[in-house]
Amino acid sequence: MLKKIEIKWSNLPENLFIDIYKISQEIGIDTIAIVGGVVRDTLLRAFPESERINPKDVDLVVEGSATELALALKKKLGKDRVMEMCIHSDYNTAEMKIDGFPVDLASARKEKYQIPGNNPELSPCSLNEDLLRRDFTINAMAIDLSNMRLLDPYGGKV
Repeated sequence: MLKKIEIKWSNLPENLFIDIYKISQEIGIDTIAIVGGVVRDTLLRAFPESERINPKDVDLVVEGSATELALALKKKLGKDRVMEMCIHSDYNTAEMKIDGFPVDLASARKEKYQIPGNNPELSPCSLNEDLLRRDFTINAMAIDLSNMRLLDPYGGKV
């Protein structure tokens, strides 16, 4: 059974993950997960119950179009909540601020480098495949937004 992760935030807007997950479901994105520094910091720090994580941003990976999700978030949450948004269509990623909090969205993808040092050719993939391309095993973990459970397909926590 996957362990449920409880992240204690000091600066996360109320209901941010609930709103993002709900809107992702409405547009047909079934899988969305937290990746990157928040996952790493949560697992590396043995902090007391009273200590909270104070991230500068949160990174999310979706099985589907991050661009479509960003546009849906802006439409459904409105310009008062989504004040900034920058879409990078070449990589199907988006940077945005929701309630002033930076959120980066990326589509799960495989990368193929025809020539070392050049930009990669991208193709969509599953979350697990996306995690496999990451640089370190600890970065190949995610927290499923639907149930806040740790996904560790490559044994990074061991």
